[in-house]
Amino acid sequence: MAVVEGIGTCLLVFTLGAGASGLTTLQVSPLAISLYAALLNAAGLSLFIFAAAPASGGHLNPSITMATFFAGLSTLPRSVLYIVAQTLGAIVGGYWLKIGLGGEFFPVVSP
Repeated sequence: MAVVEGIGTCLLVFTLGAGASGLTTLQVSPLAISLYAALLNAAGLSLFIFAAAPASGGHLNPSITMATFFAGLSTLPRSVLYIVAQTLGAIVGGYWLKIGLGGEFFPVVSP
């Protein structure tokens, strides 16, 4: 179940990050870009939760996992495994996004 959480978080970060990055190339107002990004994230997050929920509960976020632990809905070992997997998945997804977008979106600033 923790593996599902990790993979789901990785794909969530990568796909929604790539989608939001693609929206920045639109020739519309910044407000419209923000609204499109908000709609993309709302729809995308809902789909990822529906996909992961049968296998792991669909937390996909360490804060949700902590909330379920403190509410008594999840055990400590499961919560720790989920949080570790989600964190690693987000890191991997962020690196995939950085590799996929290239240095154009992530310039290296030297001191």
